[in-house]
Amino acid sequence: MRKEAIKRMLDMRKGIYEGDHPNILLQNYETDVVVHKYKYDNDNNPLHYLNIYLPKDNNETRPLLIDVHGGGWVYGDKDTNGLLCMDFVKRGFITMSMSYRLLPEHKLVEMIQDIFKSLHYLYTLKYKYPIDFENVSIMGDSAGGHLNLIVNAINNSDELQSYFGVTKLPFDIKCIVANHPAPFIHSPIKDPKFDRVYKNICYGRGYTKSMIYKYASIKNFGKFLNKNTEILIITSVDDRVVREQAFDCAKLLKKLNVPYDFYDETRGTSWHVYNVTQPFRDISLECNNYMENFIRRNLNKR
Repeated sequence: MRKEAIKRMLDMRKGIYEGDHPNILLQNYETDVVVHKYKYDNDNNPLHYLNIYLPKDNNETRPLLIDVHGGGWVYGDKDTNGLLCMDFVKRGFITMSMSYRLLPEHKLVEMIQDIFKSLHYLYTLKYKYPIDFENVSIMGDSAGGHLNLIVNAINNSDELQSYFGVTKLPFDIKCIVANHPAPFIHSPIKDPKFDRVYKNICYGRGYTKSMIYKYASIKNFGKFLNKNTEILIITSVDDRVVREQAFDCAKLLKKLNVPYDFYDETRGTSWHVYNVTQPFRDISLECNNYMENFIRRNLNKR
């Protein structure tokens, strides 16, 4: 069963890559945005890199938008959402995206540790780039929507920082964009045996006693979210993957008194993370305009 579960994960990785690859190649034609690449950990792992996206001919200080890519916790890297990161550079931001280790080769806790490491490393570059670290926002899509939410909960809790083996970030996050998020990572899988093996891969043997497992779902980490940090949830009518999770997330945030906004695209041709993979479509531009206004509104709160 373990071999079968790993095969499913790797097949999923291959399938997502084949769908994303044509859009990723479009980044090669961009001429107004430059991309600087850095290694954020001193090892040989090819996933320990980050991108910084900047305007080609402008040195003025800009707010920072961090992107955490999705891909079912099994796929993706710093280049996956480059089109969206480039779009937001043109909107007046400096953007950053990171690669992080993935299932099935690694566990969830390692993904989270990588995200924290990349953000700590980014801060060491504060004198090299005109980044306004007083105005930082973060976005994530699908699995990345789960990861950016849990990262913010961990950053708000000494207890969770201890469990996950990370240290608090040296800057504040003003707002969060959860784009077609999957924050209920433990949503039931129909096959109980596969569910058990999947969790074993994700958390390790004896996972039911693990604090990582306990706090992996927003059902438990949600109470640690900062009640002063607004969250934008984005979903769409054609999302067959996690649409229900977006609505369940909103219900939970309301119960926890965490401020949130909700964008539901009810027109057709609005598939899972449509506005991330193809941000140049009219329907995507409308959504991303809303996202930009949400971010700017929160940055201006001071």
